Amino acid sequence: MQPIEAPTAPIAWHRFDAATYDIGRGEYRLPGGLTIGLYSAERTIVDLFRLRHDWGSDLAIGALKRWRRARESSPSALLSMAASFPKAQPAIRTALEILL
Repeated sequence: MQPIEAPTAPIAWHRFDAATYDIGRGEYRLPGGLTIGLYSAERTIVDLFRLRHDWGSDLAIGALKRWRRARESSPSALLSMAASFPKAQPAIRTALEILL
């Protein structure tokens, strides 16, 4: 009998500046006293623009469009957060100018 090989998912490692780790990150309580750290929608959009060379600009632009349709979206808050990410900020600013 031959061993069964389990399917594997592709893994990509990324290294980020430790100073940006907590930007847009919140801690949320789960049942049982556990907590989980999650990034805000704005931080997720910033990360999509930062990694658009890997994941594609269409994903970043699509997420930005969906976020803009939300009532609580604030382009100024997004740009304020993007200021901490100089590689993503120009692309986010340009995309927002086109969408607005």
